[in-house]
Amino acid sequence: MQSPRPISGFLWITQLAEQLSTRVGQQVRMWSSFDKDGLGDQLTRAMDSVGLNISEGYARVHLRERLHFLSIASGSLEEALFAVRRARERGLLKRLDASILSGLLIKLSHALNAFDKVLRDGGK
Repeated sequence: MQSPRPISGFLWITQLAEQLSTRVGQQVRMWSSFDKDGLGDQLTRAMDSVGLNISEGYARVHLRERLHFLSIASGSLEEALFAVRRARERGLLKRLDASILSGLLIKLSHALNAFDKVLRDGGK
């Protein structure tokens, strides 16, 4: 018998955050040690933080706690967007790769905002 999958695994925003985190990790692995240890580490941690905080917030019982973790996830998402722009400017990401990542991060940002609104409205 298979163990039940955590509820957060069914949230498509969590799945998108996971996919983005994987994509970012693949890109950063190709950078020089200097860039990996600086901007790459920051970008990777910010991206991981998005999914981690969405999942942790979703598992919380109280609305205030859920909203708190979604707020942290949103802040990490903005940090990741900034890091993607910096990586593009430094030539670490190709224009197309940076554009795709930015577009997906913005899509995730809109989804987080909508999820926040649904929670605040009590699921209405």
